[in-house]
Amino acid sequence: MTPRAAPVAAGATPPPISSAPLRAPKPIAKTFGEYSQAKGIIGAAVGAAVASGLMYGFFVLAGFRFPLLGCGIGAATGWLARVFAKGTDSTLGVIAGAIALVATGGTLWMIYGGVPTISLISILVSVSVAFRVAS
Repeated sequence: MTPRAAPVAAGATPPPISSAPLRAPKPIAKTFGEYSQAKGIIGAAVGAAVASGLMYGFFVLAGFRFPLLGCGIGAATGWLARVFAKGTDSTLGVIAGAIALVATGGTLWMIYGGVPTISLISILVSVSVAFRVAS
């Protein structure tokens, strides 16, 4: 058996609704060292540039194609985005993921002269890691 709601009297009135106006909360004063999405984007770009340069430099010096390229670029991009922004945000994660996508794709293009189909996994890992670290 399922429980039933108590019957309502025919002439009963609903409880009164508050007529007090809704007020927006006062904005909190910004303090130094607070979250900054713009700085996070700069951090993501710096992280992507440094990691891409290291990965490409490793390829040029050693002649070896590093298999975890996407993981390294994504981690550096997301981590520096988080550090520069002094916090995390899902929007920052999406932006860091997009920057990691471009950086990883560009680095793979420089190494292989194109992006091999199997390297799409590396790009997806890069985007995923950057998003998870920055958001």
